[in-house]
Amino acid sequence: DLFERLARRNLALCVADSEKMSTPVRVTADYAYFRLRDEGYTPDAIMRWADTIRRETAPCKDVFVYFKHEEKGKGPELARMLMEHLR
Repeated sequence: DLFERLARRNLALCVADSEKMSTPVRVTADYAYFRLRDEGYTPDAIMRWADTIRRETAPCKDVFVYFKHEEKGKGPELARMLMEHLR
């Protein structure tokens, strides 16, 4: 099982979300790694991600969240909204 193999080596599953696909939210290490790549996140969607990240990563030492680099430059604004919800 992939999740067990990652956990045995303390390797994080990349939790990825996009318009086309998403991986399960599973924490397999003492850190977490998220790639939020949908260009159409709404404020409500960001709030749901913040709730998920807070809940699922409580035991983690570090949490890394990256937004998609795209032409319109929405990533920094989405990151700001996420950080506000995580406070």
